[in-house]
Amino acid sequence: MNSPVALVRAAPGTGESNRFLRWLESRHQQPGAGLVFFQGDAVHHALVSLKPDALPSRWRYLVCSGSWQRRCDHAPVEPFEIGSLMTFFDTLCERPGEFACFGQGGGH
Repeated sequence: MNSPVALVRAAPGTGESNRFLRWLESRHQQPGAGLVFFQGDAVHHALVSLKPDALPSRWRYLVCSGSWQRRCDHAPVEPFEIGSLMTFFDTLCERPGEFACFGQGGGH
């Protein structure tokens, strides 16, 4: 089965961020495990906008290590985990399926 994968670069509260949230909500009931990678200003989703208990538990939520370190001095709370862009791209290449990208980074 193909699992959805998303790269999120949009800060919370932006139009692209809202589009991501609608995308994620529409996939809550799908079987299988998805993957979301937050990069740049999107790591703020792990800090303030996404509540862990409202997320599909079978999914994996990675926050970019460099983006996180520039903004935070503590580890993210579960289910968010630190990951690298290289790890994300390796995973993306290994699992065929839907890929979506939200935002261009830098608060866009």
